[in-house]
Amino acid sequence: VVWVCVLGLILGCGVKDVIGWGSQGHQSVVVLAARLFEQTTTDAVREYLGINSNYTLPGVVMGVDDYRYTPTGGWSSPCHYINLPKGANSIVMPLDCPGFCVVKSISNYTTRLQHEIKQSRSKNIQLTPCNFTSGAEPCSMQFYAHFIADIHQPLHAGYSSDLGGNRVIVDFFGRFINLHAIWDTNILTTWSNNVSFIVDNLQNSLQSSPNPFFSSPSLTSLQSISNPKLWADESYDIVKDVAYTFPDGFTTLPNGTVYPRIRELYINATLPLVQKRIILAAYRLAYQWNKIFRGNELAKKNLEEVEDKMKVVKGFVIVDMILGAVVFGVISAAAIYVVKRVRG
Repeated sequence: VVWVCVLGLILGCGVKDVIGWGSQGHQSVVVLAARLFEQTTTDAVREYLGINSNYTLPGVVMGVDDYRYTPTGGWSSPCHYINLPKGANSIVMPLDCPGFCVVKSISNYTTRLQHEIKQSRSKNIQLTPCNFTSGAEPCSMQFYAHFIADIHQPLHAGYSSDLGGNRVIVDFFGRFINLHAIWDTNILTTWSNNVSFIVDNLQNSLQSSPNPFFSSPSLTSLQSISNPKLWADESYDIVKDVAYTFPDGFTTLPNGTVYPRIRELYINATLPLVQKRIILAAYRLAYQWNKIFRGNELAKKNLEEVEDKMKVVKGFVIVDMILGAVVFGVISAAAIYVVKRVRG
């Protein structure tokens, strides 16, 4: 809670405990990422939120899900996921993403965020705060933060045949719900509903040495932290290797219907993966935004230096013009004097 309060407007003091990857998962990603933000990133995010507003990044990130269910926001629904045919080895672009998908969306809003920064810099104005009114299209900052969490939820890179697990009903401790919801919500909330608790523990894991989450060089390579397609491939690997393996067996109802059973064995196998995905999403979000906003600050500094140099150059030009005028005046006066003497 102390960390949250220190970051003030970005995080807010005390994140509300509500159910769902759509809340705990997304909020945990942005809260953990904010702890990795550089100061220039923190300042820029505050500008997007509105420096004098009461909005917080965890508070607004879910607006992207709200928007997709509005009459004007239905177009954005495919931006949250990518589906593959069962049996595919990995994602093939653009075959698996002929229209909108989460891989393209992250690349798109990276470009849009950079463009908005460039526009604000060229016009020498502050970043325009996002519009958080009901039904308003989320801004680039919201879309980006939301989609980077989505792509790290494995079932958001799932099979098209069952809509990413939405059509697979399982017996979760006596409750019959779909597999996608298990990964959205239940795996994480069997550990904790409290975002502060989740983030504190994940941050400890991130800072541990040696760090089990980043023992593979592929997870820390420049390409890995910059390539949404690889992030989706990581999620899909979990779908192929883990998500549809049910070590707790199956439940058979009196009518003969059989459902996969999810109990402690499944949770023990999948919770570390969910924790790792949240850490990676936060790490990559922080890296990308630090790079974007650090670049903005360097560009602004370079622009100011160029402008200062131009002022100096302009000053020299003005001095040269004045001196030139004076010299020309003196020469002209001397010439006139000589002519007059000759004629006189």
